Amino acid sequence: MNNQEYFASHTDWAEEISDIDQLLLNDAQTSGGLLIAVPESEAAQLLATLKTNHSDAAIVGRITEKGTGRVKVEK
Repeated sequence: MNNQEYFASHTDWAEEISDIDQLLLNDAQTSGGLLIAVPESEAAQLLATLKTNHSDAAIVGRITEKGTGRVKVEK
C-alpha cells in the first residue's frame, strides 16, 4: 500500500486539487520534516528564526477547530 492509498480514508481533497498535486503531497520523498505545529502566537517568531537559518519555511495552514482526525486540503 502506498501513502496515498493509506491516507485516503483520512483526507478530504478540494475538487480543484489535481491528481498530480495529490501525488506530490503524498510522496514519501517530500514528506520528511514537512510540518511543524505551534500556537499561532508563536508562529511568526518561529518562521523568522527558521528563515534566519536559511530555511524555505512558510506558514501553510492553521488548525481552526478540534477536528475528527481528518486532513482537509484546499487550494
